[in-house]
Amino acid sequence: MRLYCIAVVTSATAFTSVVRAADLHVCKLSSDRKTVAVLVSNPYAQETHCTVNCHLILPGEGIRSESISCAKTVPAGAKEFELCTRTRENGAYVRVSSDSNSECIKPLAQEKDDDADDDEKLADEMQKKSQEMLRSLQKK
Repeated sequence: MRLYCIAVVTSATAFTSVVRAADLHVCKLSSDRKTVAVLVSNPYAQETHCTVNCHLILPGEGIRSESISCAKTVPAGAKEFELCTRTRENGAYVRVSSDSNSECIKPLAQEKDDDADDDEKLADEMQKKSQEMLRSLQKK
């Protein structure tokens, strides 16, 4: 299991969070705005590899930002699994950007099951159309 960012243990502080409904991740900014916790939920019934990119706005003039990317294997069905935390040593973050995103790889077995379901559905549709064609030909 590889972790692509440095995990830092932080004291228990209150967190505010930004959640995008379309995604499976949460980038939680601590109340002192110096620490961000990167969390992800695995929607699959099998463990899978997930990546989260949190984009944070920095103080100062203009648009200044910093990105934190974390990736690792996430247990099956995990909710808000912590991928990593990152603490800013020189200053605080302003806020989490709405451009943050995530991705979890669809497990291979899940893909095979979905393909089998699609094949079965297609076969049913083809059979139904064939029966309709036969009926229309018999009427003529």
